[in-house]
Amino acid sequence: MPGELFFGRKKEQEALHAMKEHSAEVHRAASKLAELAAALPGADPAALEALAGDVKTLESRADALRARVETLLQRGAFLPVLRGNLFSLTRRTDEVANLAEEAADELTVRPRLYALLPKKPELKPILRDLLALAGAAAQATLLLQEAVHEFDQDLDVSNQKLVRVGEVEHEARTLEDRVVRGLFAMEEKLDPVTLHQLTQVARLLRRVARAAEDASDEAFLITLRRRV
Repeated sequence: MPGELFFGRKKEQEALHAMKEHSAEVHRAASKLAELAAALPGADPAALEALAGDVKTLESRADALRARVETLLQRGAFLPVLRGNLFSLTRRTDEVANLAEEAADELTVRPRLYALLPKKPELKPILRDLLALAGAAAQATLLLQEAVHEFDQDLDVSNQKLVRVGEVEHEARTLEDRVVRGLFAMEEKLDPVTLHQLTQVARLLRRVARAAEDASDEAFLITLRRRV
């Protein structure tokens, strides 16, 4: 039912609008990270750096919006019983953008490596799973954004989106495990630096999805509090 969760004073509406903008900006950062990952094979290093720069810009915008939400909450938007959860949700959501920026930095440290991956048949499955992992991270943040946007529209739809975040994170965990196991199965064929870097990239991409799930857990608490 529209307005079932968030209704009332102008300051609540203003804070919720800022939260929606923040979650959207975080999703844009994760989506740009996925775009960067997809461009890795054979891409020009300058183009990769430009995409990584876009991730940094989006992360900075998300930071500014996080600060805006926190300021509105500090000024008394929402009841105290809910305010702490909203602070936590905003900070956990912002962590997704922080990790996206960290992953983008890692992906651009050694661009020649990713240009070589498609040329090595034994590493093609690793590359495919890394791209799928980046896509899963972006999907998880999209679902989180959509759930937040339903806060003042339909709690049932919001909860359905939040459940899907957990399912996508599970898929990301499966992909990460497959990448890491696949890499160590080939450790005699890979130099230690390559082995470490590809493992680190897989871990970071999965952490983006995990951060989205952590934020979704907090969002669940908020919807449950408003139903009581």
